[in-house]
Amino acid sequence: MRGGYGRTNRASAQAKRWLSSVRVAGLAAADQLNKVGHTVTVYERAPPGGLMTYGIPNMKIEKETVLRRIHLLEAAGVKFVCNAHVGVNFDAEQIKQTHDAVILCGGATQPNSVNVPGHDLEGIHYAVDFLSATTQSLLDSGLADGKYISAKDKHVIIIGGGDTGTDCVGTSLDMGAKA
Repeated sequence: MRGGYGRTNRASAQAKRWLSSVRVAGLAAADQLNKVGHTVTVYERAPPGGLMTYGIPNMKIEKETVLRRIHLLEAAGVKFVCNAHVGVNFDAEQIKQTHDAVILCGGATQPNSVNVPGHDLEGIHYAVDFLSATTQSLLDSGLADGKYISAKDKHVIIIGGGDTGTDCVGTSLDMGAKA
């Protein structure tokens, strides 16, 4: 197979590695370590695909692409443990004791608050909450379940920029925001 994903894991005499999170860095590290024969376990606090699946809108990356990559890594021997919030429902000390090395590849799921009057008013949402809820609802029900923050017919203001700001603009416009 292309990219070395069809090779078997040669981990018999190699170290066991633990990675936290299925984000770009986590997937790349898992792939590279597995290719050189390490036994790799990836712990992800979210469902399969993590922030790559739920925090990034479909207009930027198709979810099938992320899940395909995860399936290829699994077929090559990488183990994924999802819904595993290390330090909350998985014991970090136990993981450290059963693995030879740890690589942390955490994403930014905790928002930076804008500490100005009114920042906590109704109708003000953080980007990750907005994007994750929208993508989860889209994947689960095509938005029919209503478990997302709707921007339809609303005047939306995005404070911030970069990729995340652009993702919020695109998602809001896709929903039918007025401005």
